[in-house]
Amino acid sequence: MLTSSSSLYGALHESRKVEVGVSSLPYHDDVPGAPQQTLAGGYSLWVGAGQKPVEYKGVAQFVSFLMEPDLQVEFSAVAGFLPMTPAARAAAGSKLLKADTAGLNVAYAQLQGPGALRVLRVSENERVRIITEEELEAAWSGKTPAKQALDNAVQRGNLLLAGAPKAPAPAPQRKK
Repeated sequence: MLTSSSSLYGALHESRKVEVGVSSLPYHDDVPGAPQQTLAGGYSLWVGAGQKPVEYKGVAQFVSFLMEPDLQVEFSAVAGFLPMTPAARAAAGSKLLKADTAGLNVAYAQLQGPGALRVLRVSENERVRIITEEELEAAWSGKTPAKQALDNAVQRGNLLLAGAPKAPAPAPQRKK
């Protein structure tokens, strides 16, 4: 079993060296509100302030190009990224093979669940994913009971998101 982002699916599926399947992340159905949305990741495009209007127009044209349904379908097929607009999702559904869209549908379903009780901006997405993978591996290998592994992942993730461990206090200044 491998846990990863949807972007790995394209490479594994294309290699044809292993059979690849996609499934939702496990959860405890006795937890109120479960399952909740999963973490959505992806790339960012940053545009600095103070540019000339013509430069912003160029940026807008580039973003428009990136959002074209055909390009979104290609990104999805090659890299496993989720199409970002309803038109691109519809195009992916009509242009990709049914087996190729199965993984996308699982990813979309994971994003449609109820949101968390509080909104978090996760800047440590990759580190949260690593924690989750470590704890799931401990559960799959039988080293840790499943409930304990999930509790460990929550505790470690919360510590990470809260900024713990805190930086050590600065050393006291010597008197001159």
